[in-house]
Amino acid sequence: MREVLTELNRNKGVLGSLITLKDGIPVEAILSEGVDLATLSAAVSEVGQTISKSEKLLGIGELQQAIIETSTSRLFIANVGFGYLAVIAQLDVNVGMIRLLVTEAQKDIQNIHFEEE
Repeated sequence: MREVLTELNRNKGVLGSLITLKDGIPVEAILSEGVDLATLSAAVSEVGQTISKSEKLLGIGELQQAIIETSTSRLFIANVGFGYLAVIAQLDVNVGMIRLLVTEAQKDIQNIHFEEE
């Protein structure tokens, strides 16, 4: 899984990436120095769970990807079945390109996890 994150992080504007279980326990991460892994992992899990609960209430299907835009960056979150993939990127990143890369990584992570079971 580290290879998948390494490939994501090689792209222009990507600041870091992580994979977390749905309960917030980090699986793998490549983050910028100074980022608290435990806090970020817990936050990504909480956001993913909250979105999933809302989707169930609304009956609009299961979370595939979500993008959160802040005043300084973008957070891409993708459901990988057993948990979430998160990619932190600069605000001016090419959103379409990162979404495509996240989709590819999402599939790769699901395949890796399936092979390990």
